[in-house]
Amino acid sequence: MLCWMLLWLAAMPVHAAASHEDWVVIVDRWGNPLYQALVLERSERQLRGTLDGDRVEGEASGGHVRFVARDARGAEYAFEGTTGKRGTGQATMNGTATFPDPNDPGRRATHAFTARLLPARPPGPPRVSPRS
Repeated sequence: MLCWMLLWLAAMPVHAAASHEDWVVIVDRWGNPLYQALVLERSERQLRGTLDGDRVEGEASGGHVRFVARDARGAEYAFEGTTGKRGTGQATMNGTATFPDPNDPGRRATHAFTARLLPARPPGPPRVSPRS
């Protein structure tokens, strides 16, 4: 019985593990920076996650990324841009975001955005930096 169970488990398809990414998104809202936390789970081209707690869905292909965040009231915040790397090797995003216009819900306002990938937390227990 155990042998058959092991064979059955070995025959099951293996799915690629989703990668977890933490980003800081900065939207230029009429000259004022709006900082937001973006948490993404990537599985091949598909993106899922949260933007400041709001649900995010989208896709990434090559150097292009597109995702939409929906808040609790159903308002949509759409982001579209390109991915790249800084000279330091840090992953980045740049593009435009369209938000509901605060003065007229039927209109959309376009804003520039940038984002940077936060480095992964190093393994192990918490550490204290040495004093200089």
